[in-house]
Order: sequence, then C-alpha cells, then structure tokens
Amino acid sequence: MEQIKDLKEAYLLLNEKAVLVSVFGQRKSYFALKKDSIFVSNEQLNCYIKFEQFEELFENQKFYLYEDDKDEFVSLEKDREYYSIKHK
Repeated sequence: MEQIKDLKEAYLLLNEKAVLVSVFGQRKSYFALKKDSIFVSNEQLNCYIKFEQFEELFENQKFYLYEDDKDEFVSLEKDREYYSIKHK
C-alpha cells in the first residue's frame, strides 16, 4: 500500500474517489468521500464526518491508498481451464 504524504493529499485522493485506509492498533479504518462528507468505517463504527472534523481527529494519523488485491488471487488461465472441464 502506498503511504499518503499529508491530509491535503488524502483529501485530493478522496475527491478522486479513492478509498484510504488507516490502522489504529489492530483495527483498520476505511475512509471514502460521499457527497460533502467523509465516510469512516471499521468493525465498530460507520459514520460521516465533515473535512474539518477529519482534520482535527486524524491530523497525526498515517493513511494509505487502499488497493483491492483480490485480482492477485484469481488466475484467469486456471479459471478458464476449470470451467472448460465438462463435469459428469
């Protein structure tokens, strides 16, 4: 995952529809821009906050660009091979 330099870059990425992730202890939190608020989600919380609140609450937090890596685990060639086998 690519680390975000600062909150300004985080906000620019959120405006580009990116999802950010941050780790607090053992808990990951995800951040996405929804209309004019930032949606915060983790296993204990789902809420919307304004950017001003985001700045206050997370100014010293490290953020990373979330990258969905599920494509890494899917081999298209093996997928085709599997589905080409005729089952009896």
